[in-house]
Amino acid sequence: MQRRSKVSNKNPNSRIIRLRRRKKIRRIRSLILLTIITLLSIYLLRKLYIKNKSKNLQYAIEYSLTSGNSKNQLLRVQNISLIFNDNKNAIVEVYGLSKNEPHASTKIRGTFKRGALNSWNLEESKIIQNET
Repeated sequence: MQRRSKVSNKNPNSRIIRLRRRKKIRRIRSLILLTIITLLSIYLLRKLYIKNKSKNLQYAIEYSLTSGNSKNQLLRVQNISLIFNDNKNAIVEVYGLSKNEPHASTKIRGTFKRGALNSWNLEESKIIQNET
């Protein structure tokens, strides 16, 4: 008798409420997972796109010295001189405006090497001449 009284005292809607909460939590989890997968896909596709475009040496020079992770960045590349190229390594001199203010004219010597996906990667860059 006591068991029946406990069961009868429960709210019959509580089960429905619990099911709705579970559905809501599942929906939120799936939305978060979908968002993470989408953002990761966009990031990876962007990296792959840049690697594919970097098969062209001129694009690789401009991208890596203006937008890449070079410590000697330029605001804009004005002139590129190819010093050495053997299809595995390339040495270039690049003339342009420095990214740091007061945007002085700067000449940089960069060394590029072919890497994964046959694309050019910046190995090192040095400032040769800095005019103010």
